[in-house]
Amino acid sequence: MLFVRNAKAYAVLSIIYDLIGDEISKFTVEPYLNGREEGFAISDKTYHKKVAFSENRNSDSIVVYFGEPFNFSLQGNVPDEKIYKKSQMFDYNQYLKAAEFIQNYFSDEITF
Repeated sequence: MLFVRNAKAYAVLSIIYDLIGDEISKFTVEPYLNGREEGFAISDKTYHKKVAFSENRNSDSIVVYFGEPFNFSLQGNVPDEKIYKKSQMFDYNQYLKAAEFIQNYFSDEITF
């Protein structure tokens, strides 16, 4: 369900679906929940890469956590400390840049 708290994540997810198109079937999309951060987690179906993204809890920026699936807890897709330290931040209105970052991260999993 769309709320103010997760609207940025829905916007990024929508762009990802648009960029990737039918290739989205190669991925699993799940909720990402970590306190005040509510968004989505995407992993490739071969489980080599995973991202979680949302509005950052301390600002209105968009945050993208990325790494291998074992670096994320199964409960809410919460990343470990290693993943938190290398997260990517995007200004509050850079939905396209965040989506392109995610697309590029998965680029070897996507055939264009």
